Amino acid sequence: EQIVWSNAVFLRDDHTCKICGVRGVFLNAHHLDGWHWCQERRYDIDNGVTLCEGCHQEFHKIYGNTENTAEEFIEFWFCRKDYD
Repeated sequence: EQIVWSNAVFLRDDHTCKICGVRGVFLNAHHLDGWHWCQERRYDIDNGVTLCEGCHQEFHKIYGNTENTAEEFIEFWFCRKDYD
């Protein structure tokens, strides 16, 4: 089920990192509302976003790994867009 969900997120996002826009690299399907606490949306495609490995690691370095929220992702996206 996780693989099906990840592939659906990648397909919807055209295999492109939503932060830096890179394609053709190792990608991660990132849960907006965290896997650990938001069980009812674990396999909801709208609860996922495609990130490259670098952007995914940077997000979790800043926000941690378990209690993540969609609001944190939006904050990260806006900060990165200002940075780029």
